[in-house]
Amino acid sequence: MLDSPDSNLISKPAVTVIVPAYNVAEYITDTLASLEAQTLTDIEVLVIDNGSTDATPQIVDSFATKDSRFRRVLSTEVKGAWAARNVGLSLAKGDYIAFLDGDDLYLPTALQDLYTIGVADNADIVLTGFQKYDTATGMATPVPYGLRTDLMPRQHPFSARAAAKYLFSITNPSVWNKLWSASYIRAINLEFPPLAQAEDTYFTYLGLAQAHTISVLDKNPVLYRQRAQSLTNTISATTLDFVTAVDDLAAALRELGCFDLYSDSFRILVADSVLSWLNRAADSALFDDIYLKGQNLLRRYGVEASAYWIYASQESRVRGVLNLSPRQWRFENRRNQLANLDTLQPTGAPSNSLAEQFSATSVDVSIIIPVFNSAPWLAECLASALSQTGVNIEVICVDDGSTDKSPVILAAYAAADSRVKVFHQENSGQSIARNYAITKATGRYVLFLDSDDYYLADALAILVTQADAEQLDALFFDAVPFVDNKAFARQLPNRISYYQRSGTYPPVMSGPELLAAFRDNNSYLASPCLELIRLNFLKDNELAFYPQIVHEDFLFTFTMLVTAQRAGYLPIKLYGRRIREDSTTTSELSLKHLKGYWICYLELSKLLLEATLPPSVIPQTVDIVQEAWWHCRKIYAALPESELSQLRQFDTSAYAMNALRMLEWDSNHLKQPKHHRHSASDNPNRHHHGFGNKPKRQLPPVRSFADLKYRLYLVAKRFGYDSGPNKPSIRSFSDLKYRVYLVAKRFGYPR
Repeated sequence: MLDSPDSNLISKPAVTVIVPAYNVAEYITDTLASLEAQTLTDIEVLVIDNGSTDATPQIVDSFATKDSRFRRVLSTEVKGAWAARNVGLSLAKGDYIAFLDGDDLYLPTALQDLYTIGVADNADIVLTGFQKYDTATGMATPVPYGLRTDLMPRQHPFSARAAAKYLFSITNPSVWNKLWSASYIRAINLEFPPLAQAEDTYFTYLGLAQAHTISVLDKNPVLYRQRAQSLTNTISATTLDFVTAVDDLAAALRELGCFDLYSDSFRILVADSVLSWLNRAADSALFDDIYLKGQNLLRRYGVEASAYWIYASQESRVRGVLNLSPRQWRFENRRNQLANLDTLQPTGAPSNSLAEQFSATSVDVSIIIPVFNSAPWLAECLASALSQTGVNIEVICVDDGSTDKSPVILAAYAAADSRVKVFHQENSGQSIARNYAITKATGRYVLFLDSDDYYLADALAILVTQADAEQLDALFFDAVPFVDNKAFARQLPNRISYYQRSGTYPPVMSGPELLAAFRDNNSYLASPCLELIRLNFLKDNELAFYPQIVHEDFLFTFTMLVTAQRAGYLPIKLYGRRIREDSTTTSELSLKHLKGYWICYLELSKLLLEATLPPSVIPQTVDIVQEAWWHCRKIYAALPESELSQLRQFDTSAYAMNALRMLEWDSNHLKQPKHHRHSASDNPNRHHHGFGNKPKRQLPPVRSFADLKYRLYLVAKRFGYDSGPNKPSIRSFSDLKYRVYLVAKRFGYPR
């Protein structure tokens, strides 16, 4: 809500964010949403309203109404950003202070990362980089001059004196890509000068010059919006305040007795300021005015010697300003720019971009992320996806009715990066979210990424290159599991072996052959997150996730492999798998787990009866279907009778009812006392949901055609169908398939 400058604000937060705002209704919602989405929640946001006449006040008040961390402070006179920021400084309660313009954005972890470093180093200032966000194109591009680590001392943190030679070149003059210690600002009585423009130059560099501890966050978490009407993009002949800012800074440094210490760096600052403002001149009259003032400024501070230049081009351009007329300088500068462009981008130069091999606008990979209440991990997840290089990607996020801050985080990323596409649905489950995203995907391949996981490496281009080279329908890779909770640390060794396959495999195999090879090496893993899949293959075969069940991955991966004609595997550990409390794989046994495996078993059984598979893979495929059966059997034995009655409602076909009677009979021995069993069983309350800890088999394993014949005989005999393994005789795969048909028909499954 609206506060006056002398209002009592909330108790001391970690960071105060000061946002000057004047008629930015078109952008302020995105700006405040990016602050609302910060992973550092202990913040206050002071929006200093400079008398806006559009909807800015109403938008800010809407945030303040629902979140007490946001406050709008009315500045009684429209004096500009300098006055608004000074009002904010007088009200700030945080240990650290950040500045953000009313049209710019923070990535969700920006304040957390800056604050963590600031506290750890007890820093006066924390520097970081930024990206230019083009409103017209929606593209964000890192800016090299925002953070020049190559000009800094090797040891971090460092003092201003240690970086004296290039102090004013290690960062840009803007205040919004820095975190400032509030006690430090007050100790040196630092305020913004009354300038319509370039007030940042004075504040930033005078603050840097007196700092004892300067820390660095080597990232680009700030998005600076480029728009035609912003102050930094509009100048006039009456507001050439950069000259005043430079003169005032020089006077302050002399008063502090440190001008000589920073003289070389100061001269570079003068040169950069003049050249920068010349580039921003909108017309020739304004250019001529800046040129003359720039000449005087350069001469006043003796910017002629060549000992302190960072780039040779700086020296030549500055010498041109000192010795040429404005018209001559413009001509020479433009000619040099064109010459450099030809040198940097020669015609016909080969491209190393994988995307350019197909199309400059095509999408190589659609990364699909279903999201439900994932705020603590979502920023890390999205950042890892967006950091992939060498391929064109799109990130399709489907919010499955989240009730935490996940939608706000998604909105912030979508506003900052046009590759992020966000859709919302009522809570319907992960399967429906993934299926919907597939319909929106435009990539040649799809990847599935869970919203609490992330990519460990920049290796997606390697996968795409391999999949393209071998024309694969699916390419499998590995993961590295990690735990959020020490309670799960004891499971980690088993999880590591589960998520990292063993064995060697040819570059290309049929899907069923790869499935069988994985199974033979005890490396079959049903996780779509570890599969790069060709989109047209999915659509042509109408492959989708079974809706509203857990363990849907079990069914999807099996069906996909049985269908694929060309599949492969690369032993690349790209995926970081989070093992945490309350996830599907660690939660307590319940009816939903039984339902998931039960549906998987029924659907897989039907698929095997209908599929035409080579005999060599039959034992392994049957073994995987049997694994679903063992999970059903184990969970069935652990649940109370009151819940088991609901299992009949999931599938009422005759086939399912007969299979259910078989499950009831087969589970009874697990409910008997241990001394009545033929073999021991695991504790039924410990369930690892398919992580390689299956109950001990009561039937012999299926490793050959003969084993499969004998297994079929045992099943048939149990239900009184067959009196011997060779009635009718089984001498070929066709005979076996016919026997399976007869058994299925007996249990009511229609062919």
